[in-house]
Amino acid sequence: LTYNKGFSFSFAGTYFVPEVSSNRATYTEKTSAVDRAMIPAIGLVQAINDKLYFGLGAYGTGGSGVDYRGTDAGDAELGNSGDGLYRLSTILSMMKFVPTLAYKVNSNLSLGVGVAIMYGALGMSYDRSMQIRCPAGGVVPNCTTTGDSWGQIGSEGTGTSDDLGYGFDLGVAYQFNNFTFGFNYQSAIEMEYSKQLTNAAADFGVSTIITSDILEQPAEMGLGVSYVLNALTATFDYKQVKWSDATGYKEFKWVDQDIFSFGLAYNIGKNDLRFGYSMGDAPVGSKALKSDTKAINLLNGAGFPATSDSHITFGLGHDCTKNFSIDLAFVYSPEVETVATYNNAADTITTKHTEKSATIAANWQF
Repeated sequence: LTYNKGFSFSFAGTYFVPEVSSNRATYTEKTSAVDRAMIPAIGLVQAINDKLYFGLGAYGTGGSGVDYRGTDAGDAELGNSGDGLYRLSTILSMMKFVPTLAYKVNSNLSLGVGVAIMYGALGMSYDRSMQIRCPAGGVVPNCTTTGDSWGQIGSEGTGTSDDLGYGFDLGVAYQFNNFTFGFNYQSAIEMEYSKQLTNAAADFGVSTIITSDILEQPAEMGLGVSYVLNALTATFDYKQVKWSDATGYKEFKWVDQDIFSFGLAYNIGKNDLRFGYSMGDAPVGSKALKSDTKAINLLNGAGFPATSDSHITFGLGHDCTKNFSIDLAFVYSPEVETVATYNNAADTITTKHTEKSATIAANWQF
C-alpha cells in the first residue's frame, strides 16, 4: 500500500471456466454442468499522510462446485443402470472484504494489518432415489428397511447455507536497492454452513467422521521477493495453505499446499508484458482420494475436485492516460486426472479437471 501516492482505485472482473468430468468404475463419463462463473474484485488505496495509508479490498477468494443433476442417479455398485454419482451437486462460494492500515516506518520498511471479513455460501444436493441394499444386522440412515433386503433413500438437499466469519491479515515489506522483500500471514476463518455437511455425512454413513458443519477457511503464510532491472521486473513467491489444520477439510483428509510462483514483467513505453507460472501439490491428494471410507473418496473426487496443481498466466497492461490504465490477463490450468479408490480396487472414481479464466481490470490513479 505504501508504494501508492495519493488515491488509487481498481475494478476487475474475471470470467472463470472450469471443465470437470467424472466417471465411476466402468460407467459412462459424465460432465459437470458448472462451466462458468463471474468473479468481481475491487481495491482502493488512500494515502492519509506520508506515513499512513488506508486500503480496502473486496474480492472472491475461491470456491468450487459440480453439477451432475442431469445424470442418472442409479447406483453403479449394484449393477443398476446409472453412473453412481447420485446426481451430486455442490457449490462453495467465498468473498472476502479486507480494510487495511499500512504504516511506512522509513523509506525501506512498511507494516500492514487488516481485518478480514469473509462471506461464504455452501450448498449440497444429491439424489439417492434408487434401490439400495440395506446391510444385514444394521441400519443405514434414511433406509426404509433393515436386514438383508431392499430399501430406498430419497432426494436430499437443504438449499444453500451461508455465514460470516472474521480474521486478520498481517504484512511486512522491505525495500533494498532494486529488491523488495515481503511476508504476509492470513489467519484461519471459521465458517459454519448449517445442516450441509452433517446431513450429507448422515446420508452417506460417515457421521462419525464428519461431526459438524464447520468448514474453516485455512490459514495462509507467504514470502515473496521482486527484483527490478531497468524495464524488467522478476518476482518469486512461496505460499503455504494449512488445509490439514482447518476444521472440516482435515476430516476430509485434505493436505497442506506448498505453492511456488514465478513472474516476469517487461515494460515497453506505455505497455507492460507479463508472464507467470505457479505450481504446487493439490490439497486433494492421495489421502483424500484413497482413504478407507468410500463416501470421503466420492465427495473429494467427484464433489469437490480441488485437484489443479499448476497455472500459466499471460498478461498485458496499458497506460491509457496519466491517470487511467487497463490490465488484461489469461490463466490456464492444464488438465489433471485423478483416481479415487476404495478397498475394492474395481470401484474407482476418475475425475478430469481443467480451468481457464480471463480477467480485465480498470485502474485509476490520482
